[in-house]
Amino acid sequence: MKSILSIYDLLPIVLLVVQTLIIVIGTVYVLRYLKILQTPYAGMEIRKVVLAASMLLSTLIISFADVEALSASYIIYCDGIAGAENPYFNNLPFAPNKGEAVLVEINDLPTNHIYKKGFSLVPWKDNIFWLGSNYLWEFENDSPTPGYYRFAENWLRQNLKVPFTIIDHLAGIRPATLERRPFVGFHPLHPRVGIFNGMGAKGCSLAPFFANQFVNSIKTGTPIYKESDVKRFTRVLSRT
Repeated sequence: MKSILSIYDLLPIVLLVVQTLIIVIGTVYVLRYLKILQTPYAGMEIRKVVLAASMLLSTLIISFADVEALSASYIIYCDGIAGAENPYFNNLPFAPNKGEAVLVEINDLPTNHIYKKGFSLVPWKDNIFWLGSNYLWEFENDSPTPGYYRFAENWLRQNLKVPFTIIDHLAGIRPATLERRPFVGFHPLHPRVGIFNGMGAKGCSLAPFFANQFVNSIKTGTPIYKESDVKRFTRVLSRT
């Protein structure tokens, strides 16, 4: 698991949402990237942002003096798989699983279709396609594996009649849940501390919907869907 310290203490992003200042801390900036999340290549674009942030964290010294003057009405953790280590929410039933994909350059394949045979070959940009993904429930880390690369290469050879070149190999851990339902809402014992997590493999479609629902809940008190509201785990989260 990734260090909580590097995420929670060194990467604050401040958003103003209808007179409510929310500090969103984490690796997926849902509210900021709503438009990106609605695109078919959202995962890759968000990955770029995360990699850029990781590079900043590895090369810069960030002082707490830079953020000590900030204040907020709420703190909402959008910390992906690191949420399983979050001291406020580590009792929630996360069920992380790993996925891998490759980016493939294919010059002679039409880019106006999604090709599916077991896995999906999805146009990204220019002549670059995304091929994925798999689901691994047992894994050692979030690194790409030679096994998936070989599988992808064999899949391409069996299903394409045109030349191709694998140009990148991606891997990540999905913040899935045992119930296959998101974790959205505020902590029962800490009503100013919230969570936005557990979107799993459908995050690109679920995140914009539940982000809007969460914001409306803060603004107007509109209820969050009970199937996704973290209040369903009040008993679990109330354990000390």
